[in-house]
Amino acid sequence: MDSHSRTTGAVQLTSLIATDLDGTLFHSRGVVSERAIAAIHACQAAGMHVTIATARPYLSVKHLLDPRLHSDTYWICSNGALLYRGDRCLYQDALAVGTALAVLRRLYASSTAYVISLEMAGRLFIDTDLDSDPVPIQYADLISTVIEPVSKILVTMADAPHAAVILPELPVDCAVLMADEGRYASISSPTASKETALHGAPRQVEPLLLRGHFLRR
Repeated sequence: MDSHSRTTGAVQLTSLIATDLDGTLFHSRGVVSERAIAAIHACQAAGMHVTIATARPYLSVKHLLDPRLHSDTYWICSNGALLYRGDRCLYQDALAVGTALAVLRRLYASSTAYVISLEMAGRLFIDTDLDSDPVPIQYADLISTVIEPVSKILVTMADAPHAAVILPELPVDCAVLMADEGRYASISSPTASKETALHGAPRQVEPLLLRGHFLRR
């Protein structure tokens, strides 16, 4: 856990708390415990702002997060590409339409077969029909779907989903983050990050960042 706070006299004041979802706020069943919800509400009652910071797209957060945490919390989604409060997007650092299309065309031109999905306007689109996926997701022709900036493009190997992803050369105005021992490649704006998105949250002060097991019981 990393923490930063303002100091007034002998008293330390924390004005903003940011917490991840998976492996932190969510327990093993993918829900937020009553204890965690009560703790978040207590922080808000004490004048602190609470921000959810996650790699998930906006609609996934809205679908999974307890409705009691919808109205008064800020959500940093897509690894910092988007900042929402309720249904309102307050901040965006996404791939431009031209860059996203260039990435997709290079992936599809490769001799390697991929499963490709992308996050756009808070929604998740995928080029392979996955009926079993529990998160809101839409099967689509991705090239024709991209009409707005893209939060990130996600890539796995189609023929060997547990193998490390091998990517072709990509445009310089994007960044690649490998996850799950290289089995997932996330392509996004080179300047997008959760820490940067925090500056779009209220009262731009030093936040308390929560990682790991936070009130999961």
